[in-house]
Amino acid sequence: NLPLMIHMGQSESTMGELVAELKPGDIVTHMYAPPPNAIIDDNGQILPEVLAARRRGIRFDVANGRIDHLRWDTFDAIMAAGFWPDTISTDGFSNSRSAPGVVDYPNVMSKLLNFGMPLDAVVACGTVNASRIFPFLRDKGTLNVGAQADIAILELRQGNFDFVDNYENVRIGTQRLFPFETVLAGRRAPRA
Repeated sequence: NLPLMIHMGQSESTMGELVAELKPGDIVTHMYAPPPNAIIDDNGQILPEVLAARRRGIRFDVANGRIDHLRWDTFDAIMAAGFWPDTISTDGFSNSRSAPGVVDYPNVMSKLLNFGMPLDAVVACGTVNASRIFPFLRDKGTLNVGAQADIAILELRQGNFDFVDNYENVRIGTQRLFPFETVLAGRRAPRA
């Protein structure tokens, strides 16, 4: 009964065909990947099958990973439709950190903050939403009494910051989240 996550990339099946097979709680990742394997059509409209999937309880995740996973024009079309992610992830592995536009998790969060989502929604996508969706995170992403204290304290800075998509297109944003302090299992973690 674990959720299934589908990785959109080079697929033989269309997005419409794939989401039709998903059950409530399953997840589509790389939601800002451009067509042909996208949640939008060539005209920038959200696919009807994708809208139906969300109504059925299918979740959508950012996963701004290494290549081809976020392009600004696709991002703009999806955000303009009010189709926000349920969770924010980096698709993190060793090569992701050097990928254009990824850098770190707060950077990916900051992209959404600068270009469409309010801070509370961005934070929820990275904490409580993930905790509710992924069974192995049920005791994470919460500050409930009795929960293990795993806390990331972020600083929101104002200024001019470059944000890059996976195609090396640059945008300037005026806000950026930076890691300030980390608490793991109730103890302050050493700074890197």
